Amino acid sequence: MKKTLLLGLFVGLGLLILFLLMLFQRETPKNIAIENAKKTGSETSQTYPKESSKVVPAKPGEIIPGTNVNRQPLQPQESPSKEMTELYVKELGGVTGTSIDFGFVFIDGGYLDAPYIVSRKGLGIFVNDVFVKKSAVQWPPVDMRVKEDPGFPSLDGITENTTFDEFTKKCWAQLAPKCRYLHQTLTQDVAIQKIKEYYESLPFVKSVTFEPPVDLIIETMHGKKIPIDYGPPPITWMEPPPPKEDVIEEIESDYKRIEEDLKRGRCYFFFSKERELTFAPDKVNNDLPETIDILKSDMPSEYKIEDLQDVGLLPEYWTHSYETLFPQFSATPQLEERLLAIKQSRKDTPRKRPYTGYDSARLTAIISTKMRELGRELTFEEQQQLEKEYFKQKDEAKRQRREQHKQKSNENR
Repeated sequence: MKKTLLLGLFVGLGLLILFLLMLFQRETPKNIAIENAKKTGSETSQTYPKESSKVVPAKPGEIIPGTNVNRQPLQPQESPSKEMTELYVKELGGVTGTSIDFGFVFIDGGYLDAPYIVSRKGLGIFVNDVFVKKSAVQWPPVDMRVKEDPGFPSLDGITENTTFDEFTKKCWAQLAPKCRYLHQTLTQDVAIQKIKEYYESLPFVKSVTFEPPVDLIIETMHGKKIPIDYGPPPITWMEPPPPKEDVIEEIESDYKRIEEDLKRGRCYFFFSKERELTFAPDKVNNDLPETIDILKSDMPSEYKIEDLQDVGLLPEYWTHSYETLFPQFSATPQLEERLLAIKQSRKDTPRKRPYTGYDSARLTAIISTKMRELGRELTFEEQQQLEKEYFKQKDEAKRQRREQHKQKSNENR
C-alpha cells in the first residue's frame, strides 16, 4: 500500500515538473516529449496599431524601403510617423547598431536581405531602415492614478439589446478610470467584487461569474461569454509616470533584444499588426527551409495553414497573419542560397520532427498514462515508440482529412 501511494505521489510530482518544463521550453533529457518541446523555439507578441491601405507606386518587383512586398506602407509607420520621426526622435533620440550577417528577417511575408542593421528612432524599431515595430512603452507618459472617484457610467441608453461592444464604446472612457480608482483605493478582492456587481446591473448581462485568480466571465443575453482580466493591477496604476531616462532604457531593451537575437542566428517574422514571431537558432536549422517550402508551394491555403501549424510557425488564431503571409510571401536569391546552405549542413544529420506545444502536451499525457498503467517509469526506447505511434496516428488523421476535403471538392465541381 505504501509503495502504491509513493508511486502515485512520484508520478504526480513528475507530471507537474514536466508541465512546468514544457511551459518554459526547457530541456529535460529524461523525457523525450519535454526534450523536443524545447525545440519548438517560437515566440509571439502583439499589439494593434491603425491599418492602412495606401499604395506607394513603384516599378514591378521593386521593394521600397519602409514598405511590404506589395509596396504598401508597413502599417505602424503610417499613423505615428510624424511623432516618431520628429517629436519622439527629438525627445527620445535614437541609436544605430552594427552590421549583422546572421539571422533572418521577414516583414509581412517578404524576406529582407542580410546583412542587417537594427536601429531605433524614437519609439520605432527599424531593420535596414525598414520600420518593423513600435515600442510598447507609453510616450508621452500618462499618469494612470485617479485622484477622485469618477463613478460608474450611467445606464442611460443601455438596454437588453445592447451588445458588449456597443457598451464598451459608449462607457469605457469612464469605466476604465473607475476600475483603476477601485484598485488604487481598495483591496483587489473588494475592487473586483464591486466591478462584478456593476456588470451584473447591466440590462444585457445574464450572469457574471468570478474565476480566480483574475477573471470575470460575463455572459450576455445574446449567449456570448466574455472573459475580463481584472488583476493583479499593473504597477503603473499605482505609481507616477517613469522619468524619461527609464523610458529610454526600456525602449533600448527592445532594440537590443532584436539585435542580439539576430547575432545569435534567430529568425524574425514581423507582421503589419505589430505581431512578431521568432525561431530559435536550432529551429532555424531544423525547420526554416521546410517552412519556406510550404509557403512557396501551390497547396490550398487550408493545407498550408495546417502544415505551418505543424512546424510551429503561427498559432491557429492568427488569421490576419495568414491572410498577409500567403499572398505577400516573397523570396530572394540570397534567401534561396542561405536555405540551401542549411540543408547541406545537415545532410549527415537527419532532420528532427518539429514539435508544437500541443504535441508536447499530448505526448506528456500519453507517457504519463502509460506510466500509471505499468506502475513504473518508461525507458527511453519505450517513450520513443509512443512518440512514433502518436505521430503515425496524427499523420494518418491529416491524410484522411485531406482525402475527405479532396472528395468534397470534386463533388462540388
